[in-house]
Amino acid sequence: MARYYYYASTLPRLTLDSPLPYTVEAFMLRAQEMVSKRDYNLLEDALHARATDNAFLITWGDFQRMLSAELARQRSKRVDFTYDTSDLVEEVPAYLAEAVYAAMRAEDPLEAELQLLQLEWKALEEFLGFATFSIEAICAHLLQLQLKERRTRFDAEAGNTEFARLFTDLQAEIAQR
Repeated sequence: MARYYYYASTLPRLTLDSPLPYTVEAFMLRAQEMVSKRDYNLLEDALHARATDNAFLITWGDFQRMLSAELARQRSKRVDFTYDTSDLVEEVPAYLAEAVYAAMRAEDPLEAELQLLQLEWKALEEFLGFATFSIEAICAHLLQLQLKERRTRFDAEAGNTEFARLFTDLQAEIAQR
């Protein structure tokens, strides 16, 4: 297993609320120069959520599937829809079900999204553990960049503008009836 002492130590520490230091695309261009071809392919797998034999990425993929399944299950309950549980391979951990439940009860959709992003962020940190200079640490950095890019797309002003547009369109449609 390769260790990337220099490269990993040059990566900035990321927090969900800090400014985006660079894009995922810029990260991948730099990583291509810094890691082996095999490890770069692993980064590509992480970026595109492809199946892999890497334990860290398998754990992350399992977490993502459980999160999606639990979101679907709880959303279906809200709209009184019977959810087919045959797709679930295993039980969702209680902490995950509780976190999704809390997000579903948030005051507004943005708050819910932020809670889910925080849940994913913490999961990445937990799954990585102390593997600071490994390819897994670099994969975690990439996945955190993806979460940060998603976070930067949340713009309250743009959301309010879109809501106003949709509401106005809905009012016009109702007025025509």
